[in-house]
Amino acid sequence: MTCSTADLSWQSVTLILRVKSKTVLYTLMRTPSVLRRL
Repeated sequence: MTCSTADLSWQSVTLILRVKSKTVLYTLMRTPSVLRRL
């Protein structure tokens, strides 16, 4: 049981990290266009 719960928590952590990295990359890619508009 502990193994399965640990795997689930690890999967959730990796998923959150992936989403966060994607959002950071998206914002970094969009920042130059926003600065140009300003």
